[in-house]
Amino acid sequence: MTKENQISLEELYDRFSHLVYRRCLVLLGNQADAEDALQEVFVKACRALESFKGESSPMTWLYRISTNHCLNIIRSNKRRSIRHQRQAFSGDLPRSVSSEKMEIATMVREVLPKFDEKTQRMAVCYFVDGMGQEEIAAQEGLSVPTVRKRLKLFVQKANKVLEGRSKK
Repeated sequence: MTKENQISLEELYDRFSHLVYRRCLVLLGNQADAEDALQEVFVKACRALESFKGESSPMTWLYRISTNHCLNIIRSNKRRSIRHQRQAFSGDLPRSVSSEKMEIATMVREVLPKFDEKTQRMAVCYFVDGMGQEEIAAQEGLSVPTVRKRLKLFVQKANKVLEGRSKK
């Protein structure tokens, strides 16, 4: 990114912090964790700002940082109690997030730790963000059939995990 096109961290925060927060809230499922994650995402963005080349939009770049950060938190929380992992959203989400999307996010969050990082990112982009398979393929540097196959395997494994949960 050229110097005249360089965006400041303050401008990024002013324009996109509410979207990054919402992303973190949907993925992590609770306000306190989302607030902490928001701050950590912008610390990471600050450290990486000079390396941002502008090949994607600043929002896409921040979404990638926030997604990876939240997935890392989910993986590290894997050892926490089942109660904490299955914590309901309990009104923490903004009203603009539908109950169907909350349920999907809860299920996705529950099964994410069972997959590799790339599949986790693809599942979040597809099931939470509503991105198309073509967009995901371009973002991840994969073919559309590969994305389709990984998402299909994700759904199959997720169904088994969720079926096992409902039998308990």
